[in-house]
Amino acid sequence: MPVILKQHGVSDMEIAFIVGSIPSILMMLINPVVSYRSDRTRSLWGRRIPFLAWATPFVSLFLAITPFAPDLARIMGGDPWLSGICRGLSVSPIALAFGVFVCAFQAGKCVVTPVFFSLVRDVVPVGQFGRFMSLFRVVAALGTFVLTFWLLSHVETHAKAVFSGVAALNLVVFAAVCWFVKEGEHPIVVDKVATNGGRKGLWYAVRNYCSECFSSPLYWWMYGARLFVNAVAMLMGFLIFFPQYELGLGLETSARLSAWPFLVWLLFAYPVGLLLDRWGSIRVFSLALWLNVAAYLVSFFVVTGERSFAVSTLFTGLLFCMVMLAQTVFSQTIIHPQRIGQLTSANAMLQSIAIVGVISPLVGWFLSAMKGYHAVMHWPLIGAVKVGPYRFIHLIMAVLFLAAVFCLERARREWRKFGGPDAYRAPL
Repeated sequence: MPVILKQHGVSDMEIAFIVGSIPSILMMLINPVVSYRSDRTRSLWGRRIPFLAWATPFVSLFLAITPFAPDLARIMGGDPWLSGICRGLSVSPIALAFGVFVCAFQAGKCVVTPVFFSLVRDVVPVGQFGRFMSLFRVVAALGTFVLTFWLLSHVETHAKAVFSGVAALNLVVFAAVCWFVKEGEHPIVVDKVATNGGRKGLWYAVRNYCSECFSSPLYWWMYGARLFVNAVAMLMGFLIFFPQYELGLGLETSARLSAWPFLVWLLFAYPVGLLLDRWGSIRVFSLALWLNVAAYLVSFFVVTGERSFAVSTLFTGLLFCMVMLAQTVFSQTIIHPQRIGQLTSANAMLQSIAIVGVISPLVGWFLSAMKGYHAVMHWPLIGAVKVGPYRFIHLIMAVLFLAAVFCLERARREWRKFGGPDAYRAPL
């Protein structure tokens, strides 16, 4: 999406809103409701599969039609009423058109994503979760490699074909999940808040949700650690502009160099998963965060051309895959399985508030304010280094990872109060 939006002249501020704010707003509104209900749903298909079966076709449909936004923008530009709306909102027709399609796609995705990961936690044994998620990430890395190495460079010229193909794959694979994966039996969820005469309305659900999701300091610190990690994931979309616009490598070279870490990760994923099962997710998560802080700080100072960018991308890409695997296993194993959906949704809701209200606007404002900025700095042992706005993305990522380290260490203290590595019992 950032590449396509940039191609059509959408500003960095608008890109930040479309790529970062829209998904976060919808996640904040939809995720808690869907996750809370899926935890309590009991059907012949299980508690997760019905939600996947209903939402998947809509996700695939709107993913496929997103590249047709320029066609909608041309219609809007020729209609006085629609063009007047654009002027009133102070946005370009192309940005508004993409915003509409992305909004529809993300609405369905906000149903599928949390329910799918809750399903994974329901059916995978805890003692094998690290290894399972490592193999899960292997498949994800293969998909990302194919997309980045072969398809990303064609997005500017063949966007409709790329999006349609990914949408079709999404539809087929999630349909297979709904058909072949069988859920087990789940106990009835006992709510934390007492009923008022047996009546359970909206206000009761809100009070119960807040009481169960926000009463434990352990969960609060876990939310914080994951918030900063996912903020970094949001910024990854902007990182492709650094080699393209500041190193002069071009989109095709930048995309292919950025793809290699996902292929190399295949060699490391299972050993890291095994390490997660043996060492525990907190230790591995902490190690991965510190390594990412160091890698992005070094990258800010030393990347000057194609060779240094390739080395930097290899290390930061591998370490980013490691931290994403570790944070997923960390959250899935620390949360009580009875409330995995709603607690994960609370995490996503807080992330959305922070990304929409603070991180995404600040990054968009910073990049827009720094537009056209170029300087040459002379650093010891490195020499002359060209500094532009997108180089600072590395520095921002290092700071966000450092904030995640702080939250994780506080979560570790609370985790020990509930039994630690030998006798941990998740708070309800």
